[in-house]
Amino acid sequence: MGGFGGCSHSVLQALRGEIPEAFTEAFQSSDPSFAALTAQYRTDADDGKGSPIDYAGELAYLSSVGLAGLDNGLAEGENNTLSTSKNLPEIVYLILKGLSQSLK
Repeated sequence: MGGFGGCSHSVLQALRGEIPEAFTEAFQSSDPSFAALTAQYRTDADDGKGSPIDYAGELAYLSSVGLAGLDNGLAEGENNTLSTSKNLPEIVYLILKGLSQSLK
């Protein structure tokens, strides 16, 4: 449901091969609290206590999956419609259709 913006819009941009600003370290580091959290993740990863944050890797993965590879019960065109729609009945219909197809 990327038509309303927010996180889902950024994920859908990445699925389309775009580079959403929210998926960049520069954007995420602009918040001092998050910058401190990122530094802690890096320290933990260096100490073998976790995985490093890899924006480029996550973007590459989402781009390689694309809308066609979501495996959510919807065809690529339906996922494209769902990604831009602001029509609530259409959104609900597509979500329910995808769920019903996935449960078969």
